[in-house]
Amino acid sequence: MSEARFHAYASLKAGERLQHWEYEPAALGKGEIEIQITHNGLCHTDIHMRDNDWDVSTYPLVPGHEVVGVVTQVGTDVTSLAVGDRVGFGWIRDACRQCDYCIQGEENICRNGYTGLILGHHGGFADKLRAPADFAYKIPDALDSAGAAPLYARELLFIRRCGRI
Repeated sequence: MSEARFHAYASLKAGERLQHWEYEPAALGKGEIEIQITHNGLCHTDIHMRDNDWDVSTYPLVPGHEVVGVVTQVGTDVTSLAVGDRVGFGWIRDACRQCDYCIQGEENICRNGYTGLILGHHGGFADKLRAPADFAYKIPDALDSAGAAPLYARELLFIRRCGRI
């Protein structure tokens, strides 16, 4: 049982407008972090997911996969992030972490399939988010949060892999 309720905007069925919705999150996993969301980009993918255009959405659906926030809790196995770190999440929530692509840092083509942040989970149109720490990326001080949020879908991950941040 969780100690708190998260406040979000969700679509309760396909095509429905977003509305205020609350939920009790699952307990923080040992490899997960919780963030207080400060910014979230808006991508047309969120609309596709709301409308179930790809037949993969589950409801209630809390969209938002371009998320920026501040770490408020860390799971027991998390060593790469600390409370107070500013981080971003993109589309990928988790992957197998064992195939040759994952080992090379190319989880987007994971041979065993990756899990999207809002595929079967609640996204960033909320006050808080819990997700695996391995797919949270520290945001450099030079980037402001509002500008960084839409980058997390693709570009910032690419820049990080190229060694620029």
